[in-house]
Amino acid sequence: MGLRDWLSELLRGPVPEPSFTTCSRTLELVLPSDRRNVSFRARITVSWRLPEGTAVPDETLVSVCDQLVAAARDVTRSFSVLHREEAESALDMELRRFRTHAGTHHAQATLAVDSEDVEFARQARARDLEVMRQQAEVERLATFRDTVLRDAHTARLWWLGTDPNRLIDLAKHADDIERAVALIAPPSGTGAQRPGEAAIAELINLFLTGLDPDSRWFLIHQLSRVFCNYDRNDLALQLSTAITDDTLSATPDDTGGNGASPTKS
Repeated sequence: MGLRDWLSELLRGPVPEPSFTTCSRTLELVLPSDRRNVSFRARITVSWRLPEGTAVPDETLVSVCDQLVAAARDVTRSFSVLHREEAESALDMELRRFRTHAGTHHAQATLAVDSEDVEFARQARARDLEVMRQQAEVERLATFRDTVLRDAHTARLWWLGTDPNRLIDLAKHADDIERAVALIAPPSGTGAQRPGEAAIAELINLFLTGLDPDSRWFLIHQLSRVFCNYDRNDLALQLSTAITDDTLSATPDDTGGNGASPTKS
């Protein structure tokens, strides 16, 4: 640039700044909350800073609005309508990402909740808390049953506690404890059956079905002794109560307790 050009540029003065205008678009929509049938009412405003005399292309406007709605739905569906302020703050933070979009200048949202939805959410939360409390109580009782009352031996230890004076009374209540444990024990078949258990149970059932009354009585008597040897008197008690008088009417000859087969009369 020569001296003449430099002087001409100096005399011309500063180049005027280009003028800009702001174009805004407001969306009013319903956004989901963390509970069905309860929603936020949202008002989202997005603006562009554009050179004077220009406009946002239609395809850009549609694209940005679609992205805003999708982002807003993802945010609010994790919030309760009882926490409107927290949801609005989280939504505003998410909308700040759209400032980096070409031409986008600002995006802001406000949330509102109808009073009926607030009351519905409060009642639903109260019901949920009550259900959780009941489930916790059921789990506590089930744990007590499966640990302390799992067998008569453990139940007797729990009944004694740390009071040595109750030791003398234990013999008086031994049968009562066993009957109580048998009553509280879960019904058979409530738990998940391990592989092979169904086949074993079926084989035992087929074996018992083919026996005469004397042999059935003897086998059940031996099984009861096995339960007692493993300190499962509760199972022996359940077994005895499950047998009808007709089944026990045929009493085998005395075998001396040596496990020999019964002698039919």
